[in-house]
Amino acid sequence: MVLFVMYWIDKRAAQRGAQRTAEKTLHLLTFAVACSARPER
Repeated sequence: MVLFVMYWIDKRAAQRGAQRTAEKTLHLLTFAVACSARPER
């Protein structure tokens, strides 16, 4: 849910011409959440 909000904030900043979150940061956070969501075996 946090990532959804972060992407939404970034999208709004782009529409307004404001400072945006670095794409690298968004991708790293997405990767970190995906890795932590893996079920244990």
